[in-house]
Amino acid sequence: MKRINCSHCLFSASTCVCSSIVKIYNETPVYIIQHPSEAKVAKGTAQLLNLSLVRVQVYLGESPDNFSDLKRTLKYLKNPVLIYPKQTASDKIWQTDHKEKSVKENPVDGLIAIDGTWRKSKKIYELNQWLHHIPKMELQEKGKYLIRASSLDHSLSTLEAVAYGLKATERLNIEPLLDLQQAMIENQMMYMPENVKKRYL
Repeated sequence: MKRINCSHCLFSASTCVCSSIVKIYNETPVYIIQHPSEAKVAKGTAQLLNLSLVRVQVYLGESPDNFSDLKRTLKYLKNPVLIYPKQTASDKIWQTDHKEKSVKENPVDGLIAIDGTWRKSKKIYELNQWLHHIPKMELQEKGKYLIRASSLDHSLSTLEAVAYGLKATERLNIEPLLDLQQAMIENQMMYMPENVKKRYL
């Protein structure tokens, strides 16, 4: 039997999250670089950001040629930031330890996130040298995205990374975003077999 999807949120009718969506008027534009394999993942969170944020754009791809439009957009920005761990000693870091000063004197005008597993995100980063020159934002928050396993201690979903990034750059109330993710998790787990559900509890 063919699965019926909600025409708005695109989740299955049984796991629809529309009742939990709150429109969020973020000032900082969000640019999501999405690995092609993530576009079809039922548990992905980039779609939740697309449903909630008024200023968000998703760019699908892996190689530099896939992101020509994004690179053109970034040329007009003065202070874009990439949510990604520092890779080398020479990497520029957005000074989250002096957030108040950074927000007021050097506001971020573009927040970039890579949507994919850590392995796929790293591949995108390595293939796209132009990303290496963008200041990094390192996040220390602990994620609550229970339904996708990760070996990293500070692993965050794409939604969590963007939410905490917006909280740091513009003091945005991110609770509606986190609540939406939690609603998706609960909906997904409701239909999991008990032996699968135990892996995440």
